[in-house]
Amino acid sequence: MGEIKMKWLILLLVIILVGIIFWAFPSIPAVRFTPIESNQGATSTPGTSATTTPEAGWNTYKNAGYGFEIRYPQELLPDTAFRRFYLLSDSWRADNLPDPTGTLIVAFPIYRTENPNTYPRYFSAEVRIGASMNSKDVSNCTSSDPYTNVSSTEAMINGTTFYEFPIQDAAMMQYLEGKSFRTVHNGICFAVEQLRIGSNYRDTTSSVEDVDAALRGYFDKGLDIVKTFKFLN
Repeated sequence: MGEIKMKWLILLLVIILVGIIFWAFPSIPAVRFTPIESNQGATSTPGTSATTTPEAGWNTYKNAGYGFEIRYPQELLPDTAFRRFYLLSDSWRADNLPDPTGTLIVAFPIYRTENPNTYPRYFSAEVRIGASMNSKDVSNCTSSDPYTNVSSTEAMINGTTFYEFPIQDAAMMQYLEGKSFRTVHNGICFAVEQLRIGSNYRDTTSSVEDVDAALRGYFDKGLDIVKTFKFLN
């Protein structure tokens, strides 16, 4: 009988101790991120392949049809479909050209999340590559948009001169930011774009500690990917 009482006493002490711990160290709200989503049903562009570079932990995406390759972290899933957002269409270029005629080649979603109650409500950091052989697109490939009056700067990427255009838009508590690197190669206009898009809505239930810095880090990783772009001929 005394042994049973001792066991109950020990159990009671454990319960009291656990309660004291939870009271003294309350849980801190955390932003919960969802895994990267990719269009698993998308078909590969003819002439494409992906190989692993073990020493760097990055894969190489090679597109023989358009004559280029680009490297990306091996945990990412290349996607041949572009996702639509409020400020970003699924066009081959992010600047919403009227009557788009280009081709969506590949996207590399670096990080995506959707949260119904916490900040950010949604966010995506990704790299997109598109191309167009349309004569008008080619002639305007490295020209600034006359409506936005945004000028470009030159950027050298693996021996090729690109023209770097800033991308920035905001409306309805949502934003789009990034860089569009464009060049004409073998009569084709290429757009290699580092993008981030999301909601900046916050309320009293939002937890924002260190979140912005983490999201910026995902966006910055996109530039590391862009810098590996290389034409094969």
